[in-house]
Amino acid sequence: MKKLLAVAISVLMMVAFFAGCGTPGAQESAPAAPAESAPAESSDLIEIAVLIKATDSDFWQYVLVGALNFAYEHSDEVHVSTY
Repeated sequence: MKKLLAVAISVLMMVAFFAGCGTPGAQESAPAAPAESAPAESSDLIEIAVLIKATDSDFWQYVLVGALNFAYEHSDEVHVSTY
């Protein structure tokens, strides 16, 4: 009985997982909304949001510096927001 219950729960979890994935065509057909925080003068900028997980970690400080350097070097292509 326990094996049957475990198999049934496993099958239900797999069905729920695959149902949540959806079809690729449905996601592609939706129109892309413009980024609200992008500068108004250029709508073709790519918006990149960088979330720093810890302010006292050297790793996350290097991630922040790298993101800001990329934004400086590619200022005509991207806009980087840090949080």
